Amino acid sequence: MTPPMLYYQPGGIAEKVLAHCTAIKQPFNPTVWAPNGHIQSAMGMLRTLSAKGSYKRQLVLTSDHGTLGLDWWGGADKPSYAAADAPVVLFIHGINGGSHEGYVKWACVAAASRGWRAVVLNMRGCNGLPLTSARGYNAINTADVHVAVQSIHSTNSKMGKPNSMKFMYNLAVAYKLREYVKEHAASFQSLGVPIDTAAMLSSWTVGSFDDAVTLRLLGYPAPHTYYRHACSTNYIPHIRTPTLIMLSRDDPFLG
Repeated sequence: MTPPMLYYQPGGIAEKVLAHCTAIKQPFNPTVWAPNGHIQSAMGMLRTLSAKGSYKRQLVLTSDHGTLGLDWWGGADKPSYAAADAPVVLFIHGINGGSHEGYVKWACVAAASRGWRAVVLNMRGCNGLPLTSARGYNAINTADVHVAVQSIHSTNSKMGKPNSMKFMYNLAVAYKLREYVKEHAASFQSLGVPIDTAAMLSSWTVGSFDDAVTLRLLGYPAPHTYYRHACSTNYIPHIRTPTLIMLSRDDPFLG
């Protein structure tokens, strides 16, 4: 196994942080029964059953009448849960996911074990939320993240300033996208959103789904325009708060 590849500006806070993060300098040795990223991703789904705890949902309304859901883990929304200056950790799920996902629950468990407040942002129409606006969940729109962060600030003023990353993911993801649109088809119709249902149901890749649905919803003239706008390289250089980004080289989607 080769050691991780680290990219950072030498000196300053990066050197100080890395001095205390010895684990990210060591090669990753997966367990023998889950040797690759595909198996590890599949096994992650089973973790939903093993994380013990519950959420309390806080609904957040956006300026265009969208509905977001902040799910606070294990009573983390209560002032008595932790010290006033305890960190608040905001987790954001993947395509058409939610706080019910195993990897999200275990992230909350890990945060809670350190005395931190854990909260999960459920996007529009995801994890039981009603779709109350013409614009549904979209991975490149981070305005909703900022709305959620401001709502958290009103509850706990100690949380740091918001930072957001934009990611794009194929194939299995297309299935999740189709499920999302099918679940809210009636809402899209009542809100006057033009969706080609037949084309959507025949979409088996993210690209074909974007042609049939995403470009229509967001008003992009062509896929390459949408992808260029969504690319993370447009946003990473502008993050002002020190940020650690970790990515597995064998990740099926992003590696």
